[in-house]
Amino acid sequence: MAAFIDLTGKRFTRLLVINEILPRQRPTKWAVICDCGIKKQIIGSSLIRGNTQSCGCLQKEKVTTHNGTKERLFGIWQQMKSRCYNPNNNSYPRYGGKNITICTEWLNSYTIFKKWSINNKYKNNLSIDRYPDPYGNYEPDNCRWATKTQQAVHQRYRKHSSKYRGVTFAANAYQASICVQNKRIYLGRFTTELEAAMIRDQYIIDNKLKDYTTNNLKELIYDHN
Repeated sequence: MAAFIDLTGKRFTRLLVINEILPRQRPTKWAVICDCGIKKQIIGSSLIRGNTQSCGCLQKEKVTTHNGTKERLFGIWQQMKSRCYNPNNNSYPRYGGKNITICTEWLNSYTIFKKWSINNKYKNNLSIDRYPDPYGNYEPDNCRWATKTQQAVHQRYRKHSSKYRGVTFAANAYQASICVQNKRIYLGRFTTELEAAMIRDQYIIDNKLKDYTTNNLKELIYDHN
């Protein structure tokens, strides 16, 4: 019988092994997470031999990108996914570690992301910038293609922005907003960032938006009915 090999924490192309599936099976199965964010259970020998390298997204990309893997834009798309979903990425703590995500359409399709980029004036000297909400997710209504100067200005703006998710500061007021089904919904302007954050969190609770992250405010009265 072959000796047991612990694969926990090991990387196989796009797959990061989380833990073994228990109770132990034959063949041994492992819970993995793909760089695109999808979780699966994979047989250990398939990982070791290189037979399984992703959740299936790698093959889809080969079929749908039409040689796009050599494009600068494709690299930006891959880096965006990695910093949001790959714990081994150096930038992960500032993105995925803070629950920054990518909308489903972009996450699963480079073709859709590329089409949006071209329609929104993408050029080789521009970078993707989360705007207007610097704490929001990567999605069509919260992204633009910006120059280094524009991003530098936005970076300075971030330093004076709110510490709460979904809250930005502009024109001497804190503005609460949320993006639902690719549409930005503005919830009002408030004197304090706490008040704006509470309004946003309450909106998530009232509308039962289960996939959205609140600010977990103790001041907020949660309605579980």
